Amino acid sequence: MVALSLSAGGEELHPLDPLTSSEISHVRELVILKSKLGRLHMKNISFQYMGFEAPEKEAVYQWK
Repeated sequence: MVALSLSAGGEELHPLDPLTSSEISHVRELVILKSKLGRLHMKNISFQYMGFEAPEKEAVYQWK
């Protein structure tokens, strides 16, 4: 399991906005970097599903 918090260069994103392609690429790179198999074996990795942990309700309610 990988937990990750990313922000889009100063943009204020809604807590329930989907991940950007850049954020998904960043997650992929982190998985490869931290993998025990090594970069050579992970170069063709793909994700069939990438879910998220829902934010706290307060963060959603306070978003403007």
